[in-house]
Amino acid sequence: MEFAMLEPVQEFTEHEISDETAQLAQEHAQVSFKHGKSVENVGKLLEKQGKEKGHSIAEKGKEMQEHAEASLKYAQDAEHQKGNASTKSHNLATREHVKQAQAHVEANKEYSKMLEKQMEQAQTVLNKSTQFLESRSQE
Repeated sequence: MEFAMLEPVQEFTEHEISDETAQLAQEHAQVSFKHGKSVENVGKLLEKQGKEKGHSIAEKGKEMQEHAEASLKYAQDAEHQKGNASTKSHNLATREHVKQAQAHVEANKEYSKMLEKQMEQAQTVLNKSTQFLESRSQE
């Protein structure tokens, strides 16, 4: 069986991001920024309560905001550019959103570790209280 060799494609197809897609990317970046602000505020609140993970959670919230701002800038660029330049800017906006999501995952991991530690401490107190009450009821 013989296979025909395909000629390399010489013609380059240009792509362009629609205004609607660029605008949706901008809206998404704005919501992501607010989400980052919310994570930062949770971190600050935890920090005020003396929680050791509070500071790192607040920092991740700031990082989320930075990536959301960069994503917004690229999405705005995509709206005003033509052809492949708009596609490149949209891809950069998407990359920044991925970085924002990664920072969010890291903040969630920190928060989960903190909650796990608190639950372990609460379980220890509950176990000691139960033992104490059981010993008192046997007297």
